[in-house]
Amino acid sequence: MTHPTSFRTIRIWDGSQQRSFEELCYQLRDPTPVNAELIKTGDPDAGVEWYIRRRNGVEWGWQAKYSFTIDDLLKEMAASLKTVCEKRPRCRRLTFCIPFDLPDGRIGKERKSARQKFEDRKQRWAETIEGAKDVTIELWSEGDLLERLNTPANAGKAWFFWDQHVFSPEWCRERLRVTTEAAGERDRTPFMGPPVVRVGVCCSVAG
Repeated sequence: MTHPTSFRTIRIWDGSQQRSFEELCYQLRDPTPVNAELIKTGDPDAGVEWYIRRRNGVEWGWQAKYSFTIDDLLKEMAASLKTVCEKRPRCRRLTFCIPFDLPDGRIGKERKSARQKFEDRKQRWAETIEGAKDVTIELWSEGDLLERLNTPANAGKAWFFWDQHVFSPEWCRERLRVTTEAAGERDRTPFMGPPVVRVGVCCSVAG
């Protein structure tokens, strides 16, 4: 089985990892606000995977981008933002979901970090894409998505998308109880604190 330690290893669903990542991001969405309507789009999606529409007609959209290089990612973001501005004039917030965290430091001979490139590009989009100045751009990166995934309520999602459990604190405590009971009193080791939890990585127990 593959461990859900990276979005690069997400299962293929509906023909591609891209579609799988899009669906996972939708499954990890926030609760729909009161007095708002949730709409999940099909293909073509007019720039968003899903959006909420408030009673006053204002929309907030989310778009997943399964790309692991900043330059490719920025090109795809620009194309989606342009589509949103053209086809969704009431959209006021667009959140991009991406499978990696943007480094703040420069890599190799790069003059700017990925984070700085993203921030600079947001400003350029507002100046060059008609309507973009009215859209707030936000980001759900790898860490944000993993935080949402690593909860007991979302363990089933990890199993589906990686064919593996997310090892929550409750799961680790239960496995510790079962193991120590099976080993008997002689082989038990004291529990020294809560387990360290990482997505797809079982906890360690100090003894």
